Amino acid sequence: MGRERFFAAIYSAAFFGLIFWCVQTVPSQADILHVGPNHPLKYPSHAARIAKDGDLILIDAGHYDGDIAVFTQNRLTIKAINGMAHIKAPKRISNGKAIWIIKGSDVWISNIHFSGAHVPDRNGAGIRHVGGKLTISNCHFTANQIGLLSYNNMKGDIHIQSSRFANNRLKDDTQINPGHNVYIGRIGNFVIEDSIIFGAHIGHQVKSRAARSIIRRNRIFDEKPHVSSYLIDLPNGGDALIEDNDLYQGPDAVNYTMISYGAERRLHHKNALIIQQNKFKNDASLGLALHNHTDVVPRMDNNSLDGVTLQKTGELINKVVKTLRTWTEQ
Repeated sequence: MGRERFFAAIYSAAFFGLIFWCVQTVPSQADILHVGPNHPLKYPSHAARIAKDGDLILIDAGHYDGDIAVFTQNRLTIKAINGMAHIKAPKRISNGKAIWIIKGSDVWISNIHFSGAHVPDRNGAGIRHVGGKLTISNCHFTANQIGLLSYNNMKGDIHIQSSRFANNRLKDDTQINPGHNVYIGRIGNFVIEDSIIFGAHIGHQVKSRAARSIIRRNRIFDEKPHVSSYLIDLPNGGDALIEDNDLYQGPDAVNYTMISYGAERRLHHKNALIIQQNKFKNDASLGLALHNHTDVVPRMDNNSLDGVTLQKTGELINKVVKTLRTWTEQ
């Protein structure tokens, strides 16, 4: 009998130990945090301070002037409801970087308008990304020095969809650290699709140093009086797909090249370039579709050209012409 009690006690202890372990290891239930003038959390920064991994932050549509926030959580969803939430930066951004800094991974942001970020270092951004995976959907970035800026982090993965980047630039005409609409650092993967990008001045519309860049189904263009440099700049090469975009460069562009590849130096193990099904229109007298600074042979299929050449004052742009297939002159 004593032996039976002994084993019963052991089994009981093991059972309750297992229950305790399960309780400790199962993540706590995610919360829904409501932000707005009629809620205890009045500003997005209030939610950023108390949110935990996996939470959903719902922001009422409206204006949240002067608010900045740092989000450190993972698996976080932040979205405006019943319209778009407009967050206008204060005159002085205390973190010296951006309206929102994203440090976590698996973060989803939608229906937010970021505007007016300016800092002394000349790179004030709507969002500065320093974390892992980030998805941006149906967001607007206007009148910042840089719309979206990411740090160098090869674990980084940024996916932008159905968003708008407009007039993100410096207020002067200097070419020292010019503003860009989108500036992606050395991360693992970058995708921008179904978006509108225009109005960069001196800087580039889209600049990516990512190991893999996918740029597709976007409208990327110059708009007077602002003149960009490159429409798309991939300075470190990488594995790139540029597909089904509507590309327009104005007559006064700072650089008459529309796409630049590998201008600084290749940093990635895989380097490949596919440019297909795009519409190129250039009003510059010497407009170029592509300047390939590398020995990578690009694949170019089913693009249309209007006012665009593949030559640079008689000099062939590397191996572009050798791989030219099915271009259609308009």
